[in-house]
Amino acid sequence: MVFGHQWSGNSPGARLKQARVTNNINIRDLCAVTGLSDVAIKNLETDKFNASQPNLRMFAKVLRISFGYLACFETLPENILAQRVTKARLFHGLTKEEFAQVIGDDKL
Repeated sequence: MVFGHQWSGNSPGARLKQARVTNNINIRDLCAVTGLSDVAIKNLETDKFNASQPNLRMFAKVLRISFGYLACFETLPENILAQRVTKARLFHGLTKEEFAQVIGDDKL
């Protein structure tokens, strides 16, 4: 429970809002730090839009929370190897091209 509110934390938007409130940052201040509009942040917090990986990384850094937690990567399936690889790539915030460079494969 944070400031009298029960947070489900089941979506990136809910986790973004929870982290913002927990850190006592209002939307205007988050706008100033991130360069995003208040409408954009409100839409992200209500899951009307999905944040890009770069924006998720920025929010995670500003709000001092894990990128993987903010993006809800723990909810991704990992039944087969391909799903595990995708989950690991996303958890580390890598694009397919960046991941290919990391593993030394230019064919991905």
